[in-house]
Amino acid sequence: FHLFVFGNDGKIAHDLGLGSLLAAGVSPENLTWYSALAGIVMAVVLAALAWRRWGAAAAAVAGVFGAAVPLSVIYGHLLAAEADSLAALSVLLYLLDRWRDRRPSLRLVALTLLAFIATLTLNYRLAPVLLALALVAGYLGLRSRGRVHQLRPSSTWLITLCLVPALAMTAAYLLVLVADVFHVQVPAAVHHLLRSGGTPVPFAFPDFYPRTLWQFAGPVAVIVTAIAIVVLVWNRRRLDPLAATACGGLLGSLFFFSAVHDKAPRAMAVCIPFAALVVARAVSLPLLGAPLRGRVGVGGRQWMVAGLICAAVLVSGWTSPAQALSGTGQAGRWLAERPGTIVASRAPVFTLYTERNWDLVAGPTRAHAMAPLTTSSTIASLRQEGARWVVVDPHGLLIEQSTAFRQLIACGTPSAEFNDSASWAPRPFLEEADTLHLDYGGILRLRDQLLASVGGAQTIRIYDLNGAGTAGCQ
Repeated sequence: FHLFVFGNDGKIAHDLGLGSLLAAGVSPENLTWYSALAGIVMAVVLAALAWRRWGAAAAAVAGVFGAAVPLSVIYGHLLAAEADSLAALSVLLYLLDRWRDRRPSLRLVALTLLAFIATLTLNYRLAPVLLALALVAGYLGLRSRGRVHQLRPSSTWLITLCLVPALAMTAAYLLVLVADVFHVQVPAAVHHLLRSGGTPVPFAFPDFYPRTLWQFAGPVAVIVTAIAIVVLVWNRRRLDPLAATACGGLLGSLFFFSAVHDKAPRAMAVCIPFAALVVARAVSLPLLGAPLRGRVGVGGRQWMVAGLICAAVLVSGWTSPAQALSGTGQAGRWLAERPGTIVASRAPVFTLYTERNWDLVAGPTRAHAMAPLTTSSTIASLRQEGARWVVVDPHGLLIEQSTAFRQLIACGTPSAEFNDSASWAPRPFLEEADTLHLDYGGILRLRDQLLASVGGAQTIRIYDLNGAGTAGCQ
């Protein structure tokens, strides 16, 4: 099969590592059909789940909330990159909900297992949630065969069960941190399991993830979800397994990504399906009131609250700032038409556009090879290594400490320049907070300093080391 790589994270190609078949990368601005299709699948499945358990009003909220929240996320093409994993996660929740109807058949078990594998393959950051759902599946499977009748299937117990993986994984990160403090050697396999090249450390402040959610998911979505969580926890004795699982999964995600440095801004996408179901269940509880005055019944109250929530979320999405422009696709296509060794901090992303069938094992062809970049690299050393095109973008200035980038900005004239406000938006910088061990405010101050150092131009610059524009650069 062909795997399309979305977004502009240079590590995507390596993180996924699904074999040697990789289709050409597609720029975020062109990905309307794929992300839209995955988003529709997610919204429809969430609405179907809510409808079959909690009624039409809940279905309306789940569908609108799940579909509209991404609209309010600034720099949305990273969220679009997670659309397929969100669709897969929603399908997995639907399959697990079928387990409570009757004893799961071999076909249903096989489909659920495939959904688990597919979802984890799409995004390893779903691991805390997927482990929780695996525990729920095991519990439902044993219960359907009469093995755990002695365990009371309370909602409190299910919520706690869903929190266990997040607590365990957070403890694992902290244990590795303690081992590093005392200079205890930790096996490389443990670092690989935790997806950490160095020592995983907690955020400097536990408010990093809540602040990120508040800024990018939007105050309306955060406030509504927070109220819904309180409603469900307050009425936990009245919850069904689906609602308890959604609440536990959401709480586990919030805890894990608040405590652990693991791309928390991007991981906000994990919360969408669970938050949609949590809000939908809160609407369906007749608790939303003490009976209103007049002849409005429980169903009427549910529809009234559902309508208000849907309207608030839709307005929040429609009035959010316009999506920032990504120049990654334009730069990649420009390089594809001009053979030459590429130097860039995110070289795989740009190379994806140049190789229609890039073999991850063999690497790209000579026509579009990637030259290594180190802190000691200079313009002269890059020329000696046969490099032709040097791509200077915000990610390179943020992560790479090579003086070559700074030299080219100071003395060179780019052969091509593409508007790239998306990569200069706050969110991609927050993505690297764990790499640089900076807190929320510190990484954004660094972003402002970098932007000022390039004269405020939010662009991707491509320099030709063999061209007249860099003749005076040594």
